[in-house]
Amino acid sequence: MIQVRNAPIIADNVVHYETIIGVDNSERLLKPGMTSEVSVITDQRDDVIRIRNTALRARLPDHLRPPEPAEAEGMDGLVYVVTESGLEARRVQTGLSDGVHTEILSGLEPGETVAVGLSLTSQSSSETRSLFSGSQAQY
Repeated sequence: MIQVRNAPIIADNVVHYETIIGVDNSERLLKPGMTSEVSVITDQRDDVIRIRNTALRARLPDHLRPPEPAEAEGMDGLVYVVTESGLEARRVQTGLSDGVHTEILSGLEPGETVAVGLSLTSQSSSETRSLFSGSQAQY
């Protein structure tokens, strides 16, 4: 049994909905008044190709960005595949997402590597700077 209350609760600019969920408490581990964070699984698929959502949002500087392929029907995402010759922009069709990973229905093969970020290495130094370290230009 699941009941979602219609009255939103706004805290720190986040909208919450009080939800009542029936669970098996035969071991008496849950006590009255306890709160919890719950993930409700609405659909699940096994043996799929999935990538981190950051790969679908990767932004590259103009001089590194490969040409984008033409729009294709049903292909609703764009990723950069790492190949022996560099980066290749490729359209993909996405499926289910859990907010962290997204299923890829077509456009990628198992084992292919996709770019999720960019690291810069100076030729005069062995120091590697990541886009996420905060000490470089953001792309």
